[in-house]
Amino acid sequence: MFGCSSSRGLDAKVVNNALVVSFLTADPPRVWRADMTGLATATLELREGQPGKFRLVMKTPGGKEEDISTFTDRETAANALRCVTDAMLRGEGGSSSSASTSAGGGMMKRVFWIAIVLLVLYLAVNVLANALHGGGGGRSLPPGVKAGTAVPADKIFGGK
Repeated sequence: MFGCSSSRGLDAKVVNNALVVSFLTADPPRVWRADMTGLATATLELREGQPGKFRLVMKTPGGKEEDISTFTDRETAANALRCVTDAMLRGEGGSSSSASTSAGGGMMKRVFWIAIVLLVLYLAVNVLANALHGGGGGRSLPPGVKAGTAVPADKIFGGK
């Protein structure tokens, strides 16, 4: 499978949130740079121009088109498009491992917040259970008095 490398005349990297691409096999050879935020909604297309010329074009949602580079054969142009796509997917850092690291960090945050929510629910259930079963600050019956029997209020509340 084709890979991006300067030995093949194609190189693409994301540096400081900008896509920098070197097309040494283009006609004419060219280095192209674009801000990644501007590329977030752009479309990259491979188009046939004049006979024997293939253009790599960036199209924005507003309809504006920018020729990125021109190539003399379709295979080289397709490889250039693949190279640019790979660099955009890899992003800053140059490897897909940086994406998996940030995804793992998101997973740890999720696990942390789930643990916090479960702890709060556990404490809330315990407080409600104590309140419903008489442990919630109510008065207990004096010794020697059975539940359900008639008792004078003064005996329970400590009146005169």
